[in-house]
Amino acid sequence: MKVYAILAISLLLLAMINDAYAHSLFNSEIRRIGGYKIQIATDPEIPSENENTKIMLVVSGRNDEDLGEVILSLRLLQGENVIYEFGPQLIQDGHLNIDYEFEKPGQYIAEVNVYENDRIIDAKFNIGVTRTVSMIFISMIIIGVFTPVGLILAIKLSQRNKRVL
Repeated sequence: MKVYAILAISLLLLAMINDAYAHSLFNSEIRRIGGYKIQIATDPEIPSENENTKIMLVVSGRNDEDLGEVILSLRLLQGENVIYEFGPQLIQDGHLNIDYEFEKPGQYIAEVNVYENDRIIDAKFNIGVTRTVSMIFISMIIIGVFTPVGLILAIKLSQRNKRVL
């Protein structure tokens, strides 16, 4: 009976929570520089080596207003080595999606340049690439789902065994 009371109180407390906040993505950042808001993110959130990764870049005005057309370039660096270059190229709506496959794990730098008439706005972002992230996340999800279920079943079975004795 105590277990049911604890579960009921827990559910009541959860129902009273009004606000929910999403976590910031692992490889997602925003920089506000030179009158621009530059955002970068990866899909999957944590790329693995030899896995197709979408690098998503959005450039807007400082207050999220659309720019229409903007000239952008993107360089990926690992250490001092440039491993990928895009542009400079005229981009519609300030949205750029690039498919890329990282060859090895580690820290990478995404260098974004926004070209204006007389100047270049430069922003640098970190991108972390791992080896076995998908197996780690899958294992954590399985443990997170089955642990509470196993605990509830163990409590139920122990209560049933006490009644039989």
